[in-house]
Amino acid sequence: MASFHFQVHRNHLLLIILLLTLVKNPSFSVKPDDPTFQSIVKICDQIPETLFCIDVLQQNLSSPSTDARTFAEISINQVLANVTNTLSAVRQAKASASKEVADLLTICEEGYTVVSSSYNDALQALAINDSASVFLDEEQSERPINDCTNIINPVLPQFEKYNAQNLALQRISVAAADIYFQRPPKSWGLQKLSPRAFVGRI
Repeated sequence: MASFHFQVHRNHLLLIILLLTLVKNPSFSVKPDDPTFQSIVKICDQIPETLFCIDVLQQNLSSPSTDARTFAEISINQVLANVTNTLSAVRQAKASASKEVADLLTICEEGYTVVSSSYNDALQALAINDSASVFLDEEQSERPINDCTNIINPVLPQFEKYNAQNLALQRISVAAADIYFQRPPKSWGLQKLSPRAFVGRI
């Protein structure tokens, strides 16, 4: 019975991927048994934000034959892009904030600066197939994102989208690294992020 439910879920993910590909990349040859799409299923099935994951990976396919290493690189670059946007938004908000709020934003700024540095290191580690460093750099970034989430979301709700998407992208990067380096996937438990945070990319 468990095997049947897994197959149904897997087929559902494949259908979503195929539909998104037809809409966003109509020139790609779409085949459910392609390694590219199998990789997307394996990566996105590991995290709660499945649809966001599929959308992110689909939008950044350079070809219909993307290998596991390229997915790991794509996911790192997506974190870096989002973090850059987040830092820009934090600094802009900080410029007009009260001292109390500015102090909280400084914690976010410092945390996301660490995340940016870690993911730049992860990109370099991936280039030399240093799996231990990739996992360390990616996984240690979860805490600064959560710290910013906890202190700034209640004060400035507009940052919920930034923090939620960054956390989801961090999860995607770890899942992609799991597939590439063939490490058993990490269990994310039942923690799910608000669906409204994934309406449009930051």
